Amino acid sequence: MKRSVCIGIILCLIVTLFGCVQEYTPEIADDNVGHHQHVALDEEEYYQYSFLNDVEKEVYRRIRTAALSYDRTIEVTDLALDADRKLEIFECFLADNPRFFWVKDSVGVDSKGNISIGFCDGEVSDYTGFGEADISKIEARRKVLDEVVSDIVSSIDPSDSQYEKELAIHDYITKTTRYDKVAQNTPFVNGVEDSAYTIYGTLVENMGVCHGYTRAFQYLCYMVGINANIVFGNEHIWNTVNLDGAWYQVDVTWDDPTKADGSSGDGNHKYFNLTSAQMYQVHPLYQELSRACLKVPECIETKYSYK
Repeated sequence: MKRSVCIGIILCLIVTLFGCVQEYTPEIADDNVGHHQHVALDEEEYYQYSFLNDVEKEVYRRIRTAALSYDRTIEVTDLALDADRKLEIFECFLADNPRFFWVKDSVGVDSKGNISIGFCDGEVSDYTGFGEADISKIEARRKVLDEVVSDIVSSIDPSDSQYEKELAIHDYITKTTRYDKVAQNTPFVNGVEDSAYTIYGTLVENMGVCHGYTRAFQYLCYMVGINANIVFGNEHIWNTVNLDGAWYQVDVTWDDPTKADGSSGDGNHKYFNLTSAQMYQVHPLYQELSRACLKVPECIETKYSYK
């Protein structure tokens, strides 16, 4: 994954990867007396956010506010941070916030020091020469995604253990998602990234690549109160997940084998809740500077490894 930065009127970072102002909280049915609703993970607990200082957290929060209100320019000139660090905080924001599928992973810092972000409506992306993203289309896609997420989360028993909830999410994704080899080979068409790289593609269209699988898993974990993180490898991404205070490595994509005809298999648990040492034998961590700002927890516990 590469980033190129050019300082002039705008400093642009391009990361090859890869989702109404109101915050989304799913309404989860409570059909049984004594059952409680799921409590979503507090955003203050998101993993990359937790490592930022107070000034950096303010930049992060302003990025989130702008993304929710579709503001393309984020005023941060009052905060004493250099351009490179602002770009790194944007990377932290994207790593923490898979639900913002409409936010492009290109970002700029202008000559005044303000952050410039772009959006994608599924057909048009900002700054690609094809016009600006249509906000009404983004809103429509958000509504559909919210409904799907609410249905998924409602199907998980709130009284289950964290491990049981994680397993239900993992198995739902592997059973309902087909790996998109076309998107893998052709991630962009007319400057628009294929939706398979987003949570929307995986959960709504049931087609994904590792980026979509990973983001879907992360967000669904958030919605049932489990902390999860994205791990970037050299050519692959996967998750870490926190169960009862200990971190584990999970690769949902590789637990969804693809058959010779291109369809997904029934899923397995070979890469479910591994230690770091076990996962890194298969997936080495990223080595490129564009991801060096992201933190990765050390995973040494085996209590919740799949047996």
